[in-house]
Amino acid sequence: MKRMIGVFALASTVALAAGVLWAQEAKVNDAAKVTAGKTAGEQTAPPRTERAKPADTRQIRQPAPTRGMPGTPPQANPSTMQQQQLRMMQEQTTNKQRQFELYAAELKAIRKVAQDEKAKKTVAYIDKILERKEAELAAELKASEERMKQAREQMEKMTQERMQRLERQRNPELAVPEGKLPPTEKAKPETK
Repeated sequence: MKRMIGVFALASTVALAAGVLWAQEAKVNDAAKVTAGKTAGEQTAPPRTERAKPADTRQIRQPAPTRGMPGTPPQANPSTMQQQQLRMMQEQTTNKQRQFELYAAELKAIRKVAQDEKAKKTVAYIDKILERKEAELAAELKASEERMKQAREQMEKMTQERMQRLERQRNPELAVPEGKLPPTEKAKPETK
């Protein structure tokens, strides 16, 4: 019983330490936001020994044209939007993996302490939790891989369609109404 109390005390200490670190980080971030939000008059004046910086006289360049259809902003370009969506999905999967690794590391540390204290039930319970969470992560990763695969296939299909459209615009004789043969492939009479 004393061993289990020790294990749970250690677990609560780890959780408390993580909470304290998180709170300190939040305070630092809040302080940075407050400092960044102050106007020039509210911030402390720099020492007089600093020289004034010369004004920036560089010319502002126009943004480079984007790829895709001429005249379409990148937000309206479906290909760009799908690429961004694909990148976000990949970032989400890597974030899920990182979060799981941190979670698993914490549980393994607690498991090691429980194992040192010969708390067999606690070790078994932690093992079950790890197995269940690994299975959940594997299922989530499999589902996200399927979604990414579908998005890639859709992007490829759209790219092919776009290339065909551009080719038809460049060569109007290739544009053929449905049900008719293109002019280069006229029906040839069969010879016997």
